[in-house]
Amino acid sequence: MTAALDTRVLVLTPSGAGAIAVLRVRGVGGLELVSKVFRPTEGGELTARCLENGRIRYGRIVDGDETLDDVLVAAADTPGDPAVDVFAHGGPRVLQRLLRLFEFHGAAVVAPQDVIAADVWSGGRAIDREIHMALVGAKSERAVRFLLRQRTRLPAELHRIVDLLHNNLPAARVRIERLIDGYSSARLLLEGAVVALVGPPNSGKSTLFNRLVGRDAAIVSPVPGTTRDWVSADVELHGIPIRLIDTAGRRISVDDLEMTAIEAGVSAVARSSALLLVLDGSVPFSTEAKDITRQVLSGEMPTLLVWNKSDHPGFAPGDVKEGSPVGCDVQNVAVSAMDGAGMADLARELLGLLGVERAEGNSASLFTSGQAATARSVLEVMESDAANAEAILRRMLA
Repeated sequence: MTAALDTRVLVLTPSGAGAIAVLRVRGVGGLELVSKVFRPTEGGELTARCLENGRIRYGRIVDGDETLDDVLVAAADTPGDPAVDVFAHGGPRVLQRLLRLFEFHGAAVVAPQDVIAADVWSGGRAIDREIHMALVGAKSERAVRFLLRQRTRLPAELHRIVDLLHNNLPAARVRIERLIDGYSSARLLLEGAVVALVGPPNSGKSTLFNRLVGRDAAIVSPVPGTTRDWVSADVELHGIPIRLIDTAGRRISVDDLEMTAIEAGVSAVARSSALLLVLDGSVPFSTEAKDITRQVLSGEMPTLLVWNKSDHPGFAPGDVKEGSPVGCDVQNVAVSAMDGAGMADLARELLGLLGVERAEGNSASLFTSGQAATARSVLEVMESDAANAEAILRRMLA
């Protein structure tokens, strides 16, 4: 064991909250301590310079030859008190092993955890406090990286807008509108989306659901009507948290239990952000399938039409490139839920449908509903009262 120089490690996220845990290693020996157990994915060793200007390093925390966790490392904004923040997965077992490792290398573990989190984050800038609250609920590493970048990018952008209010109102308006437009994508990145799989019985919805989830979560059977209830599971697609719902196949049934399941699926669909309409491309497009397709596409819910069973010799979907077979211009993709063909295309098209391509992690972005509401109020008054608009923005920066 090597002694660190008055180095302390604090857990900044409340116990039992979120998928991400934030550990702050404080003291003049903090960076040296973290560098001993941190193995960057790329680039050289961990130094103060490589963490300047809000830069983030990605890598692993190791104990000898064993990897304890994949983490992100960033410099903490604590003037006069050097500190490094380590963003790890929030499982209690991983967290305890990380704390024991830092303690072994000479750091003092400071407790209690919940009191520390409240104390450390209660002061400072409003944006920093909002980032902390968002980090508590962050569900993916992509979300953490996004939030960390906002520590520097969002205040810098707000300062630019304040300057523009005095000499270039049109440019200030453009920048505020850009921030407001990007909020929905940031919310998707942080909060995720709900996506329901719908379609006629025996189209392969449950097999596709299991393929996306990566395990057998839904019952799979060639018998139509097997799915008697909707099943949900949480997945992550390119860093975006998504709750998938596998609904019972839509059809008229004499089975009361099956009809109850179908009705429950309709209710789940109403709460969704988007739909995957799954159709069997290996059989002729039936009247029943056409009716279901028309019904689904007649609504306003964003929908991706998924032609399943591309592994079958008789696979002959509708006009995949030209729209659905019912004349509706909807995005199509062909897949095989059985062998995984086309799944990358499905993920790309689904994320595009949700608008995630606009969640640009390198740009300044609003990430709370309060920030978005404040930005809208600035937009309303800036033309008639630039001084009031500036005061509102400065309160965001306080």
